[in-house]
Amino acid sequence: MSYSLPLESSGNIKTGDKVIVIRPAYVAGMRGEVCGQEILADNKPSSRWLILVTEMNLVLSLKPSEFQVIHE
Repeated sequence: MSYSLPLESSGNIKTGDKVIVIRPAYVAGMRGEVCGQEILADNKPSSRWLILVTEMNLVLSLKPSEFQVIHE
């Protein structure tokens, strides 16, 4: 398994990608899965991604710098 650097642009992130959470601290190091890009009230995509933290059954809205995509 290898890790990519945190992504500052969302161009390489896609739904279904496996990730390791970097921040926030209470879930740092846990695995997750990208559920999709967050959509704002005006139906425009935000710069944040919805991440399902599988170990806690919790969905977080994270910036690309707050997680790393896992390449298995």
